Amino acid sequence: MTQVATKAPTADDQRILQEATRRAAVNLGLTHQDLGEIIGVRREMFSRKNAALTGKQLEICMLLLRATRSLAAIMGQDTANMAHWVRTENRGLQGVPKDLMKTVPGLVQTVQYLDASRAKV
Repeated sequence: MTQVATKAPTADDQRILQEATRRAAVNLGLTHQDLGEIIGVRREMFSRKNAALTGKQLEICMLLLRATRSLAAIMGQDTANMAHWVRTENRGLQGVPKDLMKTVPGLVQTVQYLDASRAKV
């Protein structure tokens, strides 16, 4: 069985990913508290520039970015509508996306829902 070698993210990679995650949170109307609960860190972590995240936390950041990208494609980059969608009850997801995204299964479910919706466009 062969193993795929994965490259550990550099400090620059982490910094870029954290900045992109901060911008995504703003576009989605998420507070630092919301973002901290989604990523699994204290809210202060995203107000510091050099805060280090673990590999799993970085993976969650990437999922959040994927959800943001899909939602932006569906909404035409309209951040007001994106923020509204995130905080409003969704029948398809059977919950409020912002609340669902605070668990890994809920975040994955939201990403899958958005990806499926995006494919229909």
